[in-house]
Formats: sequence, C-alpha cells, structure tokens
Amino acid sequence: MKASTEKILRRGILALLYTISLAAIGIWLVQGWSFYRLDEHLRPRHADYARLTSGGSWGHWFGIVGSILIGLLLLYVVRKRWRALDRSGSLRLWLDIHIWMGITGPLLIVLHSAFKVGGLVSISFWSMSAVALSGVLGRYLYLQIPRDERGEELDSQGMDRARSQLLGEAGVAWQDLPSAIQVHLAKPGGSPLHWLLEDLSWPLRKGNWRRLLLAHGQEPARVLKALRGLELLERRRGTLALASRLLHYWHVFHRPFALIMVLFLLVHIVVAQLFQSNHGLPQ
Repeated sequence: MKASTEKILRRGILALLYTISLAAIGIWLVQGWSFYRLDEHLRPRHADYARLTSGGSWGHWFGIVGSILIGLLLLYVVRKRWRALDRSGSLRLWLDIHIWMGITGPLLIVLHSAFKVGGLVSISFWSMSAVALSGVLGRYLYLQIPRDERGEELDSQGMDRARSQLLGEAGVAWQDLPSAIQVHLAKPGGSPLHWLLEDLSWPLRKGNWRRLLLAHGQEPARVLKALRGLELLERRRGTLALASRLLHYWHVFHRPFALIMVLFLLVHIVVAQLFQSNHGLPQ
C-alpha cells in the first residue's frame, strides 16, 4: 500500500511540475515569437526588446532560473551515492525530478539566449543540448534494468518475487495462459532495436492478447496490465547484462558533456557578473 501511495504521489508531483513549467514556457514563447523570429539587427526596434533580450527583465530571469535548475541536476548524483539520503524519497522520484529539471532548465536557457547563440556560450549551449537529448536515451536504458517501485535494482530473488506478484495480480496461473502468450513471454530479450519495436508494438499486441484471453474465458481488463508488466520483467531479466553495459557506455558519453555544460555555464555567469553587461539594452 505504501509503494502504491508513493507512486500516486510521484505521478501527481510530476504532472503538476510539467503542467506548470511547460505551460508557462509555451505562453512566454507564443508571446515573444514576433521578437524571436526577427533577425538580430532588427530586434532593438521591437517593443519587447527590453524584456526578451538576454539581459532584459524577462530574459535575465530565464537565465537565472534555468541555470539554477541545471545546477540542481547534480543533486541526483549525490542522492545515488550518499546512502544517508535514502529516506529523502525514492531514487525513482529523484530521477524523475532530475529529468524534469533537465528538460525545463535547457528550455529556459533557450529563451534566455533569445534563440541566438554564439561565441564561448555556444559550447555550453550545444553541450546542454547533447545532455538533454542523450537524457532521453539514458532514461530508456535505465528502464531496461529491473527495478522496484523505489527505483532500486532487483536481484535474482527480487525478480522472482516480482514475477509471482504479477501473476497474482493477473489472477491466473502460468499454465492457464493462452499458449501464444506463454511463447511470447518466454522469448529471449533480443537487441535494443527489438526492445524498441516491442514497446512500440504493444498496442497491437494488447488487442491480440485481449481476444486470446476472451477466447479462454478470462477477463482481459484485470490480466493485461499484469501481463505487460510480466513481459517487461522477463525481457529485462534476459537482457540485464546488455542493458547494464549499454547504460555504462551511456554514462561515459553523458558525463563529459554535462561537465562541459556546467563549466562553461559558470564561466558565462562569472563573465556576465564581472562586466555587468546589459547585452545591448538601450542606456
């Protein structure tokens, strides 16, 4: 019950964060689009120049808030490595918020840049873009490793318990499942391309399984969700070594770009503070 409550709470928090942040960014983008679409030499004549340029009243705060969110991304690394923080929320919740900050922070930096990036800042900007885009792949690889509700990796016994729990939720014994479903669930995990194709084809497979379950006199509404969980668990059990290796290689790629992003972001902030530039605002 506790895990279920935490799952509901986590989803509620995430829904609220994404709704507020993406709606706000969308509104700011729509309101400022007539400015952002202009060539740089025409922008000083726009009525919103003093607000939306990098050093403007809005643009400056886009940069501040975006930089803070990017800086806070590092807290997830601390949470993973410092066991004293285990009671501060599940690892899965921390990762979800880490991803939200990794999406929202760069979007705010894009607004701060007013869609014009050049010079030294461009290194940080494109590193930030690489980090954000690679984060999508990293999240997918992370999900390929069997985990509990708190995001902790399952060992062999944990996977066996999860399997028994899913069959219990389905309310059917393994031998009572239609043979076509048994054959599919028993297949080897395959390659990363196979994982992706299998995930994308789930809606079609779900319809086929629904018909098979009805033909066997079983109630699909109760069984299908558990079977999907069982499908993912068995696939991830068979590909655990490969997924772990790929996630390791992903970290090798992801971390240097994250370091470059933060380093040049700090350089940009220090330079901006030292020179106190108004970024072209009229004096």
